[in-house]
Amino acid sequence: QFRSLFGEMAAPSAFLATVTPASRSSLLGFLRRPSVTAPEMDLELADRSRTLRVMLSPLDDEDGAWIVQAIDVTVDVRERRELEELSERDALTGLLNRRGLERAAGAAGRDDDRVVAMYCDLDDFKQVNDNRGHDIGDRLLCDVSDILGEFAILSIGGELDIAAAIGRRVLSALNDRLRRDGVSISIGVACGSAGDLDELLVSADRAMLDAKSRGKNQMVIA
Repeated sequence: QFRSLFGEMAAPSAFLATVTPASRSSLLGFLRRPSVTAPEMDLELADRSRTLRVMLSPLDDEDGAWIVQAIDVTVDVRERRELEELSERDALTGLLNRRGLERAAGAAGRDDDRVVAMYCDLDDFKQVNDNRGHDIGDRLLCDVSDILGEFAILSIGGELDIAAAIGRRVLSALNDRLRRDGVSISIGVACGSAGDLDELLVSADRAMLDAKSRGKNQMVIA
């Protein structure tokens, strides 16, 4: 199966060209520093159509030959990725949940990077659920999430002026939709370290509550 997927490789460079950059980096890293024990790694084809779990074992000879064992794990890897994606997003709106936000923040920058977080909360949303039913409330949340999906809610670089501009655009974009259901949105913005997401979100949450206490439908920067 390995041969049918990758073909007869006349040179290492020909083989490396068949896999993704991430797989190529993993493989090259091992070949530069081979270990005593045989490594196991997932190699993904460049077109991302298949994933093979590969075991590499060097032969004890002078030719530098290797024994390669490969198992097609495409289905397993795809299902795992889908589960990971579901675990990081809200089931109703598809927006990132806390776990997804933590992963995104960690992948986007170093712990000492300055980031800006925006905390948004619908004003008087409970009245929609109580007076018009949860179906209408769910539809409103989905509409809001579609609009929010057009904006970067976490900004790497700690530039408050950019975050403030995004906040104003969010308020403007949402106002027309929210008025139909008699609600508005309050936004809190805070700047902090990417390595201390908890404190950053607490600061943004406090700024959002401050916006509510000032009359709602506005943005406050911590």
